Amino acid sequence: MKKHALVCSYGVPQPDRDSGSQRIWDLIGVLRAEGWKVTFLASQGIGDARYARHLQQRAIAVLDGLASPLEEVLTASEFQLALFAFWPIAEYYMPVVRKMSPQTRVIVDSLDLHFLRDARRIFGAKGGGLLDEDYASQMRGELNTYAAADRVLTVSQKEADLINDLISERGLACRVPDAEGMEFSPVPFAERRGMAMVASYSHPPNVQAAGHLCREIFPRLPKDVRAEHPLYIVGHGLNETVRGFADGLDGVRMVGWVPDVAPYFHRSRISVVPLLYGAGTKRKVVQSLMAGTPVVTTSIGAEGLDVRHGEHVMIADDAESFAGAIGEVLRDEALWNWLRTKGRALIEKTHSREKMSAQFVKVIRRTLDAEPKPALLPEITREEHHARHMHDHWQRIFPHIERAVSEFIPPGAKVALASDGCPRSLVLSEVAAVHFTADENVRRDVWRPSDQPGMISRIEQLRGEGAEFLVVPDPLAWWRTQLGIFSEFVANHCHLVAERTGVCAIYDLSKGSTNGAAEDADIEIISSEVPPEPELPPLNLDDPEAVKLIAFYLPQFHPIPENDEWWGEGFTEWRNVVKSQPLFPGHHQPQLPADMGYYDLRSAETRAEQARLARQYGVSGFCYYHYWFSGKRLIERPFNDVLASGEPDFPFCLCWANEPWSRQWDGRPNDVLQAQTYSEEDDLAHIRALIPALSDPRAIRIQGRPVFIVYQARDLPAPERTVEIWRGEVERAGLPGIYLMAVETGWDAGWDATQSGFDAKLLFQPQFSLLQTTPRTIIEDKPDLHVFDYHTAWPVLGNPEPVAYRRYDSVFPAWDNTARKGDTGWVVHDSTPEAYGEWLSTAITRATALPAGERIVFLNAWNEWAEGAHLEPDRKNGRAYLDATRNALLSAASAKVRRGRRANPPR
Repeated sequence: MKKHALVCSYGVPQPDRDSGSQRIWDLIGVLRAEGWKVTFLASQGIGDARYARHLQQRAIAVLDGLASPLEEVLTASEFQLALFAFWPIAEYYMPVVRKMSPQTRVIVDSLDLHFLRDARRIFGAKGGGLLDEDYASQMRGELNTYAAADRVLTVSQKEADLINDLISERGLACRVPDAEGMEFSPVPFAERRGMAMVASYSHPPNVQAAGHLCREIFPRLPKDVRAEHPLYIVGHGLNETVRGFADGLDGVRMVGWVPDVAPYFHRSRISVVPLLYGAGTKRKVVQSLMAGTPVVTTSIGAEGLDVRHGEHVMIADDAESFAGAIGEVLRDEALWNWLRTKGRALIEKTHSREKMSAQFVKVIRRTLDAEPKPALLPEITREEHHARHMHDHWQRIFPHIERAVSEFIPPGAKVALASDGCPRSLVLSEVAAVHFTADENVRRDVWRPSDQPGMISRIEQLRGEGAEFLVVPDPLAWWRTQLGIFSEFVANHCHLVAERTGVCAIYDLSKGSTNGAAEDADIEIISSEVPPEPELPPLNLDDPEAVKLIAFYLPQFHPIPENDEWWGEGFTEWRNVVKSQPLFPGHHQPQLPADMGYYDLRSAETRAEQARLARQYGVSGFCYYHYWFSGKRLIERPFNDVLASGEPDFPFCLCWANEPWSRQWDGRPNDVLQAQTYSEEDDLAHIRALIPALSDPRAIRIQGRPVFIVYQARDLPAPERTVEIWRGEVERAGLPGIYLMAVETGWDAGWDATQSGFDAKLLFQPQFSLLQTTPRTIIEDKPDLHVFDYHTAWPVLGNPEPVAYRRYDSVFPAWDNTARKGDTGWVVHDSTPEAYGEWLSTAITRATALPAGERIVFLNAWNEWAEGAHLEPDRKNGRAYLDATRNALLSAASAKVRRGRRANPPR
């Protein structure tokens, strides 16, 4: 019989987001390598389906714990082993396993000791603190859960010894270290710049550490050190609170989530881990030491790793000493090389994947060889389990709530805080907080309000008692929108002061109505997803070995007489953009620009800023749409100005958008506004008009030849003739030739343009013809609206059937042409920067197989605002898609280094 293991956590692990997820992922990998069948159960729901697919691709069944109760799972399958990540998961599920499957051995992975971490947080709080009943309840639950398990995993021996001492059961807790396989960086001291702090900022200790670093440590460094070595804050969960730590500081770069942290460890001169509290070993320290990047950390950051100050890492526990250690390592090459060598040697002995795997296998065998324990824990309800989960969530978001309160509420004010009764939620600095619930005597396990009139009365009661502000944290944000009478009362009688996505909303109870609040001058709506402009080090876009990203560029953002006549005076693409409306729940429209506003492309400053922004985030050039109708040009001014002025100094090519213009916005000849015709004479006139652009030193070249693209090459009545004329005329002009591409759309899919003289094709995305068997979201009252899910669509679009001819890939960040076509449009819905980055990384990897100098991926598009395909920052996502673009390139560069190391190992 095949061995079967059940693995449970809150949600599907996201190993590129946080260390805990990476650990679960690694443990599952060991089980699979040992021949175990694995079923994964997500207690609080699957979450992001992309990560579930990653597990499913490894032949792992993924179940939603909200839809599949454990009782059903245990009835359907027999399990020899149950592995629970985090003790609250085990507290909820272990009693059921003991009752229904008493022979199943239970292992609890602590990840770190929550009671130890929380005690350090409370005792170390500003002004001191004491443990309360809430802490006692959590600690009791945690230790009882460990005592009831057959085995407990810890990340360090120190934590294993502590559990075994407390529970008086020798061998109950066993150390299974975090595993890391990061390559040793070949980049030497002289070629490195900067400091990296890598962490998940959804974890409260990391938030506090980032604040300590930016406010107390970094300003103590000399100005020349800060100028030469900027600080990079890297990791998931970088919201407004963390970004605010860098206010007024030069030299701090808020990077945020990246798909691969290796480039930051490989290129930074040092790594900093200024933790003030926490528990367990710190993966970022392990990663940095594995990469050969020296670490400056605190005693907490070094805990459990057997490292010594001055030999493996530098350890400092106060701001002055920490800053001094940073300066010492940044400047002393001999010390840097000593720490780099010794640190790597130590950590490789204890935290390699081989060491972790061997230890975990040993623990599994010992556990299976012993008799399972009897049922010790009492069963708890899902509501009680949810309360445990919410306790952890409160801990994560509370630092951000405190910052928002300090920014928008004056010291000493009385604040009503919507809560579940958690005592921690009332510990707000500089204000007096009271619980706001429907029931003054709220119990921890009964927090969902049911008495809406009572809630309204409670607000009025608190207002009468002097409460000046109402704070509604994110976990309870649904109160404001889904409670009918109460929602209407809040909208009309509580003045919205500020709102931070994922954190809280703040209302002023003294001002009354919020009607028209969007126009009020004193309201501040803040989305943590829209970051301020980062300052990023330049990328090497001239590397001939690297993949080049070329973004399509739409010039239709300035008025022309023809559009005035056809669409109304002053028409530009912005008119379509701003009038768009959401057509179904969750539909993101209108999509409005952020950093650059509603620009006019006749402005040289605008064009220069576009090029600067594109270059900063890894775009190597623009592909300008070119409109030629038998000698007549339309929307030609932006590119003509670029060509004539020599500015911006940014690579370009042209794509002849040779469809007729019609009122259908799709290039089909219905209600034609501007017809397209072809002739031999026009072919000659056209190529002669293009010679200045093809001769420009900024022209993008492949095989030394300037690139020219035809959107609908199959519409040419005699493509072979056109190609022959163009090539001959280019050679007569003294150019080394021309590299001709035909765009592959759904109308000419599979047509081999190289048989007509073209050099290659370009697979233009989205190719909706590839999605014929992909599920479509049906909008009942809009039958002609085509809606697909981006996360489902991109793996299909990004993996088309291979063809015999050269074909370049393209990737789009999102697609939504309802701004032009209304409820007959096509939408690839619910795109995220992470999914786009994953697709782009796939395309970049595929492009690396092409010869050097021909490695190109096209992006659709830089500024197709009315088609919802734009990398330019918008008000919802800010620069997130640009960040994802840059990060995909950095990940590719890191992978190249790793491949080189494997191909040429050091001797």
